[in-house]
Amino acid sequence: MEKLSEYVASLNSGAHLKELCLERRGKLKAACAKALVLHGAKKVFDAETVYQLAGKEIYVPVVGRLRSVCGGIDGVAALVSSGLASDVWTPPWTPAFVHGLIDSGGLTKAEGHRATWFVETGREDLLASLGSLGVSGRLGGSVRGRRLLLDFWLPYAPDEPLGEPRRLAGAIAGGRPTRSCGQSWLAFSPGRVGVLRKYGIVFNEGDRFVRRVRVGKNLLVSPFYAGAMSGLMPVELSRMALSFESPGACPLMPLCYWKMCVAERRRCLYEPCADVLPYAGGLGSANSEGWSSELLGRAALEEFDIGWVHPCLGGELRRRFLMCDSCSRKKGCRE
Repeated sequence: MEKLSEYVASLNSGAHLKELCLERRGKLKAACAKALVLHGAKKVFDAETVYQLAGKEIYVPVVGRLRSVCGGIDGVAALVSSGLASDVWTPPWTPAFVHGLIDSGGLTKAEGHRATWFVETGREDLLASLGSLGVSGRLGGSVRGRRLLLDFWLPYAPDEPLGEPRRLAGAIAGGRPTRSCGQSWLAFSPGRVGVLRKYGIVFNEGDRFVRRVRVGKNLLVSPFYAGAMSGLMPVELSRMALSFESPGACPLMPLCYWKMCVAERRRCLYEPCADVLPYAGGLGSANSEGWSSELLGRAALEEFDIGWVHPCLGGELRRRFLMCDSCSRKKGCRE
């Protein structure tokens, strides 16, 4: 009886109508946030689009009323930042991957514009991969040699849970392919040194691996990192990551990481195949060069100054190892 009386009282006070109104407003806001990420600013208040994304369960008001409910484009962008559009994208193009590209300079926001971005010069592979976004965003003209990416709202979304590996993949994918001293490298501007150090990525300045950065010198990173994280990149970027000729610091650096991340943990007595460890030269490369386990450990510290391995990089190397039947089932490789 008490519950019945409470229910009747709520009906008389109109509390249930307020709850229904709040629920409806919440669904409308979520639908508008998804429309902004998927279709861009032109479709964010389109009644048909919002009706489809809201699940065809609620009445969609006219454009003016819908705009006031959400607070305009800026309000919808804030809703996207709060995580309301968290289930509309598909890997590999996720917020974490895009944030990694922004961290490393692959994408740069145009000042004074909410959803306009610059694509770094000379990145045909990145431009090609942007054609498979699956969300809003279209390529525009060129400004001072840099292509414009217009109406791109995915960077407003927060990183998805467990998205750190994809952010690392995006940060590495932001490097510009270049040649130095007859070898292939990924070039980063000196201003990105904090990003590289955050993920434990070692770099050099064309002649040696260094700790301090000289002004005006590009930071060169081995393509091994791109190959190791290629499984989390779009197809075009993944293809680029695995197709470098004469990659810098290879095959010694990949074998050092193999020893630190996989061989010591799993007591694996065999070297990996080329599919598991990119640019390592395949089976027998260390033996053919006369590199012992002690030499690899010394090279990791002295030659490359690898003080630690980021968990995302180590985890991706171990995942590649476990997914390769020819490597993980060899005698001597144990859990």
